[in-house]
Amino acid sequence: MNMRFPEISIKGDRARLLAPYRHACEVLAKGATFSSAWDAAFATLGLRFAREGFSAPNNPFLAGLDREGYVHETLDASIPAAPLAAWSERELFKVRADKVRLAHALPLLAADFAWRQAHKRPDGLYAGNARACRSAHSSRFWRSGKFDEAAAEGGAWIDASCMMALNAHCLKEIALALDRTEEAARFEWAMRELAARINEKLFSEPDGWYFDADEKGALMPVRSMASYWAVISGVAPIARAERQIGALSDVTKFERAHPYSTLSANEREYRGKDGKPLGVARSDFNVLGYEALHALDRGAQADFNAEDHLARVARVLADTHELYEAYDPDKDTPIGAPSALTAAIIVNIVLVYVVGLRPNAARNELTLALRLRDAFTIEGLPFAGGSVSVEATATGAARRKLEVMTDVPFKLRIKTHERTESHDLTPGSHSLQA
Repeated sequence: MNMRFPEISIKGDRARLLAPYRHACEVLAKGATFSSAWDAAFATLGLRFAREGFSAPNNPFLAGLDREGYVHETLDASIPAAPLAAWSERELFKVRADKVRLAHALPLLAADFAWRQAHKRPDGLYAGNARACRSAHSSRFWRSGKFDEAAAEGGAWIDASCMMALNAHCLKEIALALDRTEEAARFEWAMRELAARINEKLFSEPDGWYFDADEKGALMPVRSMASYWAVISGVAPIARAERQIGALSDVTKFERAHPYSTLSANEREYRGKDGKPLGVARSDFNVLGYEALHALDRGAQADFNAEDHLARVARVLADTHELYEAYDPDKDTPIGAPSALTAAIIVNIVLVYVVGLRPNAARNELTLALRLRDAFTIEGLPFAGGSVSVEATATGAARRKLEVMTDVPFKLRIKTHERTESHDLTPGSHSLQA
């Protein structure tokens, strides 16, 4: 696979943030495979922006369902593959606008959804496992200093349960994009019912936090990034989401030198007796933090922290010439092996949070959040079966000039701190003031 990604340049100090992006593009151009549903879903976020050579990482997981009947051995009930597949298929559609693929994926994912519903816990919630939910980077379901598999298998997981709610929400949106309103309504009701159960059984009012529950239903008070699935999925009511979100900007909790840590720094097991961190900084969990902040209209904070994370990654890259699976939250020290998944997510982080591009081909809209003060260019962004290029320059303290070239018609929504402007663009070149 020879993938090519958009070409980006930034003038000024923030140009250093592109070193990880360029390295990521080189890594991914050589080809990468993603063997787990988690990796495939998160990798799709970045690989969907490939101009050429694109192959959706979720393809093998859809193929696992694409047989006569549902073969559940391919996607075990304890592995949240389908919820993440539905999520990434929705995000892929926002760039590619491929309704043929969407129509093929929906019945497969809907059948998987129904099977999972039939195999949920008696209380209506869901269990997960350490590998599928990446919970090894927290002390969740620990007893006597180690992971308790029996407790985990019998427990209710906040992330697995919220991923299933996210599954229902994304399947609803996919059904609506295909004009299947009755099917969308069924997913909407399923999401509401599950959200009600999560809010009833997994939220601690005194702590203002979503926790896992053990096999007896007692909450297990360990704060980890897993709780932010409740915000991203739409499970958390606004008041509860606001109570949680403050922890992302608290340096005694998640906002460390590398924002963020997967485990709150005020947890007893944050570092072991050997000094090694249990909580780590991972680009995939960082996306959870960024999206939670954007969901609460705190995009500026999310984008600032994304820049901070990239700057830290760039320092390690300069020394090691590699992008790693994880980093010590408090030091510029890599943890684990070099990672193609990290490379794919960094493509997404640069385009979505640094440059500020959010595509929605379903509505034929491309949003550009103009938070990046430096002049920049992006060439060859794939969108709705075509390509878009943007050049932004400053014309004053508060104004920008945009040169946009497109070969497809679309609506460009330009967001600043003050307001949002909309421009209907036809194929060709356009000069805009923002």
